[in-house]
Amino acid sequence: MSDKSNKYGYVGVDIPAQSFGANKGVFNPAEINELYHNRKWTTVGNMELIGTYSATNLGVGSALEIPDIQVDKYDVHFVTVSDFRAVSASSSGTLHFISGGTKITTGTYAYSYANMDNSYLTLTESYSTSGTTAGVTFPYDPAVSRNAMFWIYDAGSEDRYTFVDFGYPTMNNGRNNMHFGTGVWYGGYRVEGFAITIGSALSDIGAVSVYGMRSF
Repeated sequence: MSDKSNKYGYVGVDIPAQSFGANKGVFNPAEINELYHNRKWTTVGNMELIGTYSATNLGVGSALEIPDIQVDKYDVHFVTVSDFRAVSASSSGTLHFISGGTKITTGTYAYSYANMDNSYLTLTESYSTSGTTAGVTFPYDPAVSRNAMFWIYDAGSEDRYTFVDFGYPTMNNGRNNMHFGTGVWYGGYRVEGFAITIGSALSDIGAVSVYGMRSF
């Protein structure tokens, strides 16, 4: 049935279907809000929540895997990690990409990052061109929960490398610590998701929120 209602500036004629990247008509504020909330309004640069994930009692070597970050829709992703906590002993977490449904742990990452400790006032650097992680680490002890954030670029591309940028404060044995750097996976395949892998002790991850930003 044809839709000939009075909408989007059209009166008495068939109204074109609206979708992201293909808005046609003259829109009033209410119509824009309606299309925006239905993810049909064309905007570039706005962050849209893909999902929030959590895990408890993750053992050594296990991971919170997020295999689908909708890379066909978004080419930039922003990720926040909240309340990342060791259950008993001190531990750490690391970031890996997922390609073809498999968590990539081979030496096909390059990264460079640094830590600044406010007690020792020293800058500790680390880098690799054949790393087994993307360089994002989550150091923590059982006394303090940790938060982090990072950006992922070009995850869905098959002809560009997938990069990650990160920079966030942490606590290490009661001292303030700044962790920042960048990493890249040069495996040559499409990245569909990522995983946060647990280090040396049982751990909980309170919340991982994944946002997407899309462009034309």
